[in-house]
Amino acid sequence: MTSNTQERLNKIKDKVKDPDFLACKNLGGDISYHIFDYPPEDELDVREGLKLTLSSLQKSGVTVQVINIFELVLDMLKDKKLLAKVINIEQTQGSEKMLSKLKPMIKKEKIAKEITRRVEATSQAIFLTGIGSVYPLIRSHEILNNLHAYVDDKPLVVFFPGKYDMQSLKLFNCLADNNYYRAFKLVP
Repeated sequence: MTSNTQERLNKIKDKVKDPDFLACKNLGGDISYHIFDYPPEDELDVREGLKLTLSSLQKSGVTVQVINIFELVLDMLKDKKLLAKVINIEQTQGSEKMLSKLKPMIKKEKIAKEITRRVEATSQAIFLTGIGSVYPLIRSHEILNNLHAYVDDKPLVVFFPGKYDMQSLKLFNCLADNNYYRAFKLVP
């Protein structure tokens, strides 16, 4: 892991514990959406660092709910009894065919509603993970744009393997995910 990523991971706890952050204050009227971007090659280290951060936050009395988008999509497919069929299509016809059949089934609005359904009333903040794992099926800006209508009373942090420059998201530092300017950088 790069030392910069480690330094930034170490700052998450203090940022999230801040009462103004948890109360969604000082945002100039914007929604409390935040991006923690990091080099994609640091993915596994960020996952481990996040576990430590969550444990520390819990000990501090801050309740953070983690929702992994990839796991959420898998659960949705299992609920519809489609997961085995999707796996079979990929094995027999390839990834491109599987994606072409899967994309129409996975509506961004449904994902936003499912995230909302899973948000526990007791959680003080929400961390979204698994963004890189669910690409190219779902793009991060699509999730964020669709969540605006549902999640706006708690801070939301997206862990993003790539670059966010306050104007656009660049997944894996090479794929333009689209313009998105409504989120703050969690830790600069």
